[in-house]
This record gives sequence, structure tokens and C-alpha cells, in this order.
Amino acid sequence: MIATMEYDIEDWAIKIKIGGLGVMAQLMGKNLSHQDLIWVVPCVGDVEYPEDQPAEPMFVTVLGNSYEVKVQYHVLRNITYVLLDAPVFRPPTKTEPYPARMDDLDSAIYYSAWNQCIAEAMKRFPIDLYHINDYHGSLAPLYLLPHTIPACLSLHNAEFQGLWPMRTQNERDEVCSVFNLDVNIATRYVQFGEVFNLLHAGASYLRVHQQGFGAVGVSKKYGKRSYARYPIFWGLKKVGNLPNPD
Repeated sequence: MIATMEYDIEDWAIKIKIGGLGVMAQLMGKNLSHQDLIWVVPCVGDVEYPEDQPAEPMFVTVLGNSYEVKVQYHVLRNITYVLLDAPVFRPPTKTEPYPARMDDLDSAIYYSAWNQCIAEAMKRFPIDLYHINDYHGSLAPLYLLPHTIPACLSLHNAEFQGLWPMRTQNERDEVCSVFNLDVNIATRYVQFGEVFNLLHAGASYLRVHQQGFGAVGVSKKYGKRSYARYPIFWGLKKVGNLPNPD
């Protein structure tokens, strides 16, 4: 399973991509024809999506309130797209598919809904491996605990990590309520210093459940450089490399 905000649904001529991650996702879709892919994507605001196979809606909890996310499936060759549609996902556009910031309440609500939906998709399909790309979907496996699922983490831009403060009890309670996470799980996996750090959640998951194995950077140098530069990765055995094709 992969879950990305940049994507290419070929037969619908829908391309939501702005950079290397989008190109990587596009290549995965075209070259992994021997694998059955579940690909979770959010519907952006300036695209008309055809209607295909409606599915049971998902429900996410944010700040104690439950919200409905509409779901449809679209199958293209070996790929099953899981399209998520809710007001929280619609402000981004096909040229700006990410929330404008990664540290305010609005973006926290977005990433909370996003990760909870990915976790729900994992429950619906028999997943062998969850491929995390950067910080955006790093939290999803935590919603399945104590059940675990094999995961790998690809780092495209480790400088961006998805950060919210946890300096006081109030901040800690609020961020855990926004993300619908038990404080103990947030403390064990997500918190780094006094910060709620999404990318650290992915690294922690590999550290705790996979003996620190499963992270790569997208060039020969980038994995090594990220490992040396960012302390959130120091609990891992190493950050390998899986170079992007030129």
C-alpha cells in the first residue's frame, strides 16, 4: 500500500504532482505491474472526479468529534485507488496539493484525517507492506496498534517533518486530541523533545517493531546525509539508499 497526495490516475487523466515524490509515485504505478497496489489518495478542490465504485464511508475523530469521509474505489490494471473525499481534503489544489503550512491547527486536522483514513484502508485490504513517503502518512500504523504491519520509509525531503509543540500539558492534550492518539502512544512514538513530530513517528515505528530496519533516502548520498543530519533517525540502524531514476 502507498498513500500520497501527489498522484497520477492515468485513465482519468488526473495528475496531481509537483515534484520528485509525484514522479516516484507515477513510476511506481507504471512499473510495479507484478504487484497488487492499494493506493490511497485525497480528492483536491479544483478537479472533477468521475464516479466509480462507491464504498463504505470512513469516520475519523478530531478533537473528540466524528467526521465522515466519502470513499470510492477505482481499479486500473493492478492498482486499486482508494479516493477520499471530505471538506478537509478539498482546500488543496492540483498544483498545490499540500496544506499551506505544516505547523498550525488546520494542517494538524488535515494530517489527522489523512492518517486515520490510511489506517482504515489498511483494515479493509490485506496489506503485506505499507510504503511511507516522507512525514505525511507516517502516523497511520499507530492507529492499528497493538496490531503491527511491515512498513518501509522513503525520505524525499527529510527537512520537512510535520511539527507541533508539546511543551505544556495543554499543548500535549490538544495535539493528541486533534490527532486522536493516546498520550502514551504519542509519547512513545511521536514526541521528540518537546515536539510532536510526524516523521519521527515513522522512524520510531521502524525502531520499535523492525529493529531499526526499513528506511531509505532517494539518492545515494541522501540517506547517509539525512541519517547524519537529523537526530530523529539516530535510533535506526542506518538509512539506506534507493536512488530516484533520472
